[in-house]
Amino acid sequence: MMAKTFALIVTYGDHKEQLTKVLHRTLENNKIDHVFIIDNGSNYDLVKEIKEVSADNVSLKLLRKNTGSAGGFCRGIKEVVEYSNNNLDRLLILDDDSYAELDALNKIDLYEQGLGKERELSLIHI
Repeated sequence: MMAKTFALIVTYGDHKEQLTKVLHRTLENNKIDHVFIIDNGSNYDLVKEIKEVSADNVSLKLLRKNTGSAGGFCRGIKEVVEYSNNNLDRLLILDDDSYAELDALNKIDLYEQGLGKERELSLIHI
C-alpha cells in the first residue's frame, strides 16, 4: 500500500484571503493526496466563499466554537487518523497563513531516503 501525504489547515476569524491562498497553493502540490480544513470559528461561510472547499480531495470540519490553535490542530489530527489506513502516511500541518513551497515535500523525501530506513510517522509543521 502506497503511503499518502495529507495536509491539515486550521482557520478561524476573518482569514478568507489567507485560507484561499494557502488552499490554492496546497492543492497545486501533486504530492498532497487530501486536504483537511478545520474551521475553528470563522466569521464567514467557507463553503459559499471558497469554491475549492467543495473539491473531492478536500474535507471540511466545522467546529461549533473556537477551541484555540491546539484544539483545532488536535481535532484535525484526529480527523486525519480516522481517514488514514496506513501508518506510513504523513501529515503536513499548516496554519491558514503559511504554505509549503512546491518542492518542499520532494526535499523531505530525499532527506528520508538518505536516512536509509522507513519512517514510522512523519508530521511536518510549517
